[in-house]
Order: sequence, then structure tokens, then C-alpha cells
Amino acid sequence: MVTHYNLQNHEKILTLDEIDFLQGRVKSKTRLAYFMENPNKLKKKYIDALNAITINLDVNKFDMKTPEFIKVETERDNYNEEVKRLDEIEKSQIN
Repeated sequence: MVTHYNLQNHEKILTLDEIDFLQGRVKSKTRLAYFMENPNKLKKKYIDALNAITINLDVNKFDMKTPEFIKVETERDNYNEEVKRLDEIEKSQIN
């Protein structure tokens, strides 16, 4: 799957519609009825564009955390600690 395409020279090699097609984006039903990609032509253009295409399989969505996400994570951790503390108090009162 194409995950990134250098858009600086995209007009010379692939159109945005072709890039969308290669990335698996679906055209509307109307566009599909009137416009069909030529697979052989698209294959040649794809091969010509390989130097501008990056396939990145090592992407981890959680490598970059927004401040909001970090805040929610901290709140969750604090909540879990409080629940654990209350469970321990409850257990000690039962025994």
C-alpha cells in the first residue's frame, strides 16, 4: 500500500486521482460510471513513480502523543491508582 507520495512533482508522474486509487480510496458511483482507470497505463506510471513513493511499515500511531492525549492518559492512570487504593482499603476493612 502506498502510504506517502512526494507531491512536489506529482503532476509529472501520477494524478491525484491515480494516487487516491493506488491508496485504495474509492471514487463516487457517478465517477466510477464515467471514468475508469486503465490498469496497464496505471501500472507503468506507478513503476515510473517508484522513486517518489515511500512504503512505511514501521509506523506506530502512538509515537506522537498530543498534549490532550497525554492529559487523558494521566487522568486514566490517576483514576486507576485511586480505584486500586480504594480496593485495598475495602479489602483491609473486610479482613
